[in-house]
Amino acid sequence: MSNFKTLFQYRLSLVKRSIPRRGENMDRCPTCQISRPHCICELQKTNNAKVAFCLLMKDSEILKPSNTGKLIADVFKDTYAFIYSRTNPDNNFLELLKNDKYQPYIIFPKDYATDNQVVFEPIPIKNPLIIADNKIPLFILLDGTWREAARMFRKSTVLHNIPMISMAPDILNEQIIDYNNSNYILRQSKKAGQLATAEVAARVLKSAGKEQSAQHLQHWFEVFCYRYNLAKKSIVEYDDSPALNYLDFINNNLKE
Repeated sequence: MSNFKTLFQYRLSLVKRSIPRRGENMDRCPTCQISRPHCICELQKTNNAKVAFCLLMKDSEILKPSNTGKLIADVFKDTYAFIYSRTNPDNNFLELLKNDKYQPYIIFPKDYATDNQVVFEPIPIKNPLIIADNKIPLFILLDGTWREAARMFRKSTVLHNIPMISMAPDILNEQIIDYNNSNYILRQSKKAGQLATAEVAARVLKSAGKEQSAQHLQHWFEVFCYRYNLAKKSIVEYDDSPALNYLDFINNNLKE
């Protein structure tokens, strides 16, 4: 499976019985997974940046309504998604890594890099990530909890031969748009400073010199978070400024 929506439907088809879970009685939009009255699908706009993403997803992550990996696929058409498997990696994923069209990079902290792994530590403006003109950067993100992602990387030798982009803490904490460092209150991380998958992707884009694309994704993330929490009644007073800010950004920056 190489498309997130296709992967989602495939994973959904494997559910043989209803498993009680929090919020299961909510009437959700089947696409954005937010309650229908607060659906964001009509706001979605794609970005034409010359960039690609690959989500290597923990099986348990795919069907979670709060998953933010799908937001990357919403914004960037050239987004691939695969179920992670240590012993039986998807052949399509392995073929993707060999595709001469792309230059793959694994996004992960340098502390986990293997001895011979090439590591880049891009700093916007001062030391931006340089990518060959004839290649499209393929940013690989491990989509799961932090503990799961660490285990996924350690046990996947195929990832150890891919150049790594390691984001310094000050870059991860840097604001993309005029909001708090992280508005990800859908599922609280156990460690301070850990960001949602979509937030990390936005910061990678900024480090690659794609400022507008980074802002586009961050704005879309803010819309998702606000509407999702509004549907959960985590927000008492209605103020749809994230959507208004997003639309204003789209109207002024639709193309890079």
